[in-house]
Amino acid sequence: MINPGAVVCKDESLLKFKGKLSFKQYLPFERSRFDIKSYELMDNATKILLNYMPYMEKHSSIGTEATKAKYGMGGSVVLTLVRHLLGKFRKIIIDNGFTGPALALRLLKEKTYCLGMVRRNRKDMPQMQSKLAKGQCETFASNGILIEKLTHNTFLLLGSICTFFLQMV
Repeated sequence: MINPGAVVCKDESLLKFKGKLSFKQYLPFERSRFDIKSYELMDNATKILLNYMPYMEKHSSIGTEATKAKYGMGGSVVLTLVRHLLGKFRKIIIDNGFTGPALALRLLKEKTYCLGMVRRNRKDMPQMQSKLAKGQCETFASNGILIEKLTHNTFLLLGSICTFFLQMV
């Protein structure tokens, strides 16, 4: 049994595949157009793979329909991958396609912290000032989560992890 460190990272990858397979992905803009898409959870310190899940379209075991409706497909993937780490005060780094305020609140309730970029058009995102001067940032805090908008239109979602953010710097 591997005991993961304090920080884990969720990522997705593509595995080149030329054979026949029912859950192969067609990606017209990639160099190898037919790939197997998968989601991974890795320990940040040791780079050990903790959880792995191939994306198999309708046959995937990614959350329930209620979870997908509330957190989206990306949030369901994160919750499925980290289900064995919930309640252990771990810190999860998440890609921008998978983060959102609702997911950050759910992870916070489960005593798990998150850090990640978030898209401005994501569901439940607060309205923020459109233009910022160079070097400025705008913050929004509510219910234990912190969202920062940086000058280059990047949104950072910090799920109650100010101490974690200071450790990462």
